[in-house]
Amino acid sequence: MSIGLMTEAWKTNLPAGRKLLLLSLCDNASDSGECYPSIATISQRCGMVERNVYRHLGVFEKCGAIERKNRVGRSTVYRIDASKFSAIPHSDTPDIASPTPDASVTPDIASPLTPAS
Repeated sequence: MSIGLMTEAWKTNLPAGRKLLLLSLCDNASDSGECYPSIATISQRCGMVERNVYRHLGVFEKCGAIERKNRVGRSTVYRIDASKFSAIPHSDTPDIASPTPDASVTPDIASPLTPAS
């Protein structure tokens, strides 16, 4: 466990899920910033589905807060860079977070607009 990395992670102003995942990585990390938890372990520890774990890890990697090194037949090694924590976006861009509304979608004609009295 790297107390230094965890202290820096606590100082971030990130949404709860993203911060929790960052804290989980820091909790597993050595003082040099290396850790190698499996996706299943991170998912279980953070109480989130694996898809969200991958999504958050992708955000961390894109801004340089982590570097992933895949190892054949073994878990991935993550190298954490606390100096990049401030570069982690607080939210996803609109095109990633939610689909664009489709103007061609119309309400179901069979569904009532107001409840029956």
